[in-house]
Amino acid sequence: MKNFYMQIAVSCIFAGSMLPKTMVGQCSCAAGITPNSLTYAQTLPMTNAVSSTISFPRFDPSLGTLTCIKFEDTISGATNSIIQNSGSTKTLFQFLLTVANTIAAPGVSITQTFKRDYGPDSLAPGGQITFGPDSLFKNTPDSTYATDTTGWQGNGNISLTYTLSGGLVAIAGGLNYNAQIITNYWGNFRLTYYYCSSSAQSSQKHCSGLTATKGSGNGSVDLKWTCDPSSTGSNSSFEVSCSKSGNQFAPIGNCQSPSQVSQNTATYSYTYNCQPEDKNKIYFQVKYTDSAGDVNYCPTRWVDLSKQGIGGCNMYPNPARSSCIAEFDEMLTGDYRLELINGTGSCVQRKAVSLQASNQMNVDVSGLRKGLYFLHLTDNSTHQQIVCKVVVQ
Repeated sequence: MKNFYMQIAVSCIFAGSMLPKTMVGQCSCAAGITPNSLTYAQTLPMTNAVSSTISFPRFDPSLGTLTCIKFEDTISGATNSIIQNSGSTKTLFQFLLTVANTIAAPGVSITQTFKRDYGPDSLAPGGQITFGPDSLFKNTPDSTYATDTTGWQGNGNISLTYTLSGGLVAIAGGLNYNAQIITNYWGNFRLTYYYCSSSAQSSQKHCSGLTATKGSGNGSVDLKWTCDPSSTGSNSSFEVSCSKSGNQFAPIGNCQSPSQVSQNTATYSYTYNCQPEDKNKIYFQVKYTDSAGDVNYCPTRWVDLSKQGIGGCNMYPNPARSSCIAEFDEMLTGDYRLELINGTGSCVQRKAVSLQASNQMNVDVSGLRKGLYFLHLTDNSTHQQIVCKVVVQ
């Protein structure tokens, strides 16, 4: 008789349904205006709970009209499967492990399944074998969109529930075995709200281009962003906030006057002086309130103070279709080697790059197959390297 015992760990898993092309347009504002975005991040430590809940702040409807929501995750999982022959004869077993991950939230129900074969292995009566720890997936990125915004707006938090189910069955060898499965999961998760400002004029002139770069010796972070000069006035203001987790942001200062103005662009600057406890990632947001009282946010940026030399990197848009921008968290000067590595470890693009006091670089991904790629940027003189991920749609 088969006795089956299961202990499973869960992380918050966003399933692998990608956004249909027709849904992209639904995230746009009137007249094709690019929507504003507001991003929150959460980390789930390693856990062995059968189900788990991750909470994000609901969208504040006073900011504008919420058009769509994007989930992103990077997850890892490791499984041990312990098998014992409970029969009276020596038996050749072969097993199939199936793990189904499900996310449930208002208007969202998605399931993703992973499978792994084990064996064939011969076990004497009472004999035991352990498979693992086996990585079902490691740092696997995923994303999905939702356009049903019911329940996502208002005060307080919204909770997303994750469950893990499945089992291990013998596809050869019969039913006389005992099985114990122990799975541990962990991951990082992001929720992005895309919204249109309540003012059409504000939507057309909202601020953008926020960059965050490390200052000398990691002692400060320099923020810069741009606006249409006609969108700012004596009653407009910029509030800078930061977060150590990427979730809860606290105001750290204000900026009212541009540092530079040209005919088409007003550039604003703010310097954050790092505190002794600032040793890892710090996330930044800029809240813009125009003279009419309408509010917009620049996309969130972060720096990684734990890394010296070439540090952190943001890739956007991500996923990308034909091109994207690699934005580094410090200014780079020198000669570099850029390589794009596909999921099998093969280099699909390699070229020399020269940078002069720049923290941005265009990356051409046209012609590449859909999937996950790793960008490697190596300093030719110091051999320091940065690695970041980009998904090609």
